[in-house]
Amino acid sequence: MERFFHSIVAASLLLMILLATEMGPIVVRGKTCEIASYDYKWSWCISSAICRETCKDEGFEGGECKGSFLDECICTYNC
Repeated sequence: MERFFHSIVAASLLLMILLATEMGPIVVRGKTCEIASYDYKWSWCISSAICRETCKDEGFEGGECKGSFLDECICTYNC
């Protein structure tokens, strides 16, 4: 009886290991949302590199200069 119990436990552990190795990380890519930077210091956005760093300092994933005449620093994040 004890030998049967050990066999069941061993088989269960082996099955769990096999199932766990088949499952990889699940990556879900969401929609990218945009919001104007709070901390960008200039009234016109003239450098996307500075905008991107400012947005990263604010906790966003990135940023770029966008807009028509008076460009804005727009930060991006997954939503």
